[in-house]
This record gives sequence, C-alpha cells and structure tokens, in this order.
Amino acid sequence: MAGTVKPNIVGLGKEVTPTIIGTYGIATATGLFDGAQPDSWVSNGVCYWGSVDYYIELLIPKKCNIWRSGINSFSNMCAPFSIIKKNDSGGYDDVTSLYSQTLTQIGNTQWEKTIINLLPGQYRFVSTGKRIDSEWYLEEVNTNKFLIKQGTQYYSIKNNVLTLLGLPTDDTQKEKWFNDNGVDDLKTALLTPQSDGSKLIDKLDEKFEIRMMKPKD
Repeated sequence: MAGTVKPNIVGLGKEVTPTIIGTYGIATATGLFDGAQPDSWVSNGVCYWGSVDYYIELLIPKKCNIWRSGINSFSNMCAPFSIIKKNDSGGYDDVTSLYSQTLTQIGNTQWEKTIINLLPGQYRFVSTGKRIDSEWYLEEVNTNKFLIKQGTQYYSIKNNVLTLLGLPTDDTQKEKWFNDNGVDDLKTALLTPQSDGSKLIDKLDEKFEIRMMKPKD
C-alpha cells in the first residue's frame, strides 16, 4: 500500500488495496505499492515496463481511480497501457477503449490521475512502449445507490429489469436492498432501449420517486 505516500489533494478517497496476481517481463508490481517514490529506474521501488507486452496483473476489489507518479530522470517514459480484463470464462477481454488515460511527463514527487472509474475485476496492464512509474495510489470511488419507489413499494432496476422488492420491514432491510439491488447509473438503467425498443422508464407511473443511499465512510 502507498500508505503515507499519496496525492496531496482535498477530498482524496480511501485507498483500495489490490492483490498482485503476477507479472510478465521485468515489470515488478511490488514497487508500485511500497510507500516509496525513488528517482531511479534500476530500483526495485519502481515498476519498469521495459518493452512492449510486459505487464502486471492485479485483482482490484473496488471501483477506483488510479493515480501514478513518475521519475524525474526518465519522465518521458510514460506509454499508455492496453487494459486487459479477465472475464467469467477465464479468458481475457481488451477493455482499453472503455478508459481514457492521462499521461504526462511527471517526476517522482508528482501525481496524476491516469485512469478513472476503473470497475472491480482482474486486470493486466500491458505496456505499449516503455514506461516507468514510481508509485501508484488506487483511490476508492464511492458511488450512490438508487432504487425506485412507487407508493409504499420499492423496486430495483438492476440489470435494466424492474423488480418488485416490496415494503422494507426496517432500515436494516432497506439498506441491504440498496446495497444488493441498487444501481449507480440511474440514467443508463432507465433510458437504455430494450430489445422491443421500449425503455424501463416507460413502465413506471407518473408518480414514481427516486430513492438514493449515499455510501458510508
């Protein structure tokens, strides 16, 4: 974990701890999470993608932003990644196009948010050219959860399907409904066309209400 070495910004989210699955080539993922920012490419405290197709593989448990710091002496080594995600069948999908990457020539005491809103999963960060990062900070992205309420009844719109949950017996059950059945992208859930061309919002009456639960710290 980066520990005390982290971006110095107001409102920085909590750190997400990844699991290092493996590496290929001379890229060493441990250097990204050791709480140090050395200014040397030969140090074990950095990660050096020295050639195309070198990668580190991480299991990331929560939605996050990835912050990076570079090194002064080779700040120009900041090639973008191919981002490859492991799927449920055990194969890998190229999801690079889903994530824009910010990469500038920064030193070992500077930070930039290089990937935003990365969803949970197991990823390979594959080099497309030479790159050196001295440290990473994975910032948890807290997302609100939404349910729909019509009258006294609560509904889930998870997976773009309107599902009756009912009337919660207490706040504990309501919180569980939000956590298990809530969605974080209300607009997409309501307005995505179905196979017949209809939208989920068309199935709601005019008096439906949106209920939101904010994540706890």
